[in-house]
Amino acid sequence: MKKAEIITALIFLALGVYFITTSYTTYQYLLDNKPGPGFLPRYIGWGMVTSAALYLMSTLRQTSFPKNWFPTDRAAHLRILTIISGGLAMTLLLDILGTFLSVALFMGILTWYLGNRSILAIIGVAIGTSLVVQFIFIKWLMIPLPSGILGF
Repeated sequence: MKKAEIITALIFLALGVYFITTSYTTYQYLLDNKPGPGFLPRYIGWGMVTSAALYLMSTLRQTSFPKNWFPTDRAAHLRILTIISGGLAMTLLLDILGTFLSVALFMGILTWYLGNRSILAIIGVAIGTSLVVQFIFIKWLMIPLPSGILGF
């Protein structure tokens, strides 16, 4: 099992280095003072390299590995499928409801689904996540997002 973990970490490390190298040599970082085609691959690459390096170091330090690391019961598979389906539904609703409402709806339902029944926590996570997404893409990166039928 340790060999598979090391190989996986090295593959992601290599892919991250490839993304970084390609973003610096092939694509422009900025176009007209806005993020260009090299912007996202650069940050994805750095994230992959950092994550893979941390994962590799953790794997090399670990002495034993659990035999059943992937959930095998039907309920766990259903939870995974439900979360993926929710993400897909959010993506499909972006043009209709807009980014703010789609993200808020998805995060609110996900927070409830994962077991938090506090209405304040659900509303806080939903609105907070939507505001962070809006700030990052619209204010900081100046990337327009779908606004939907309500205009936001």
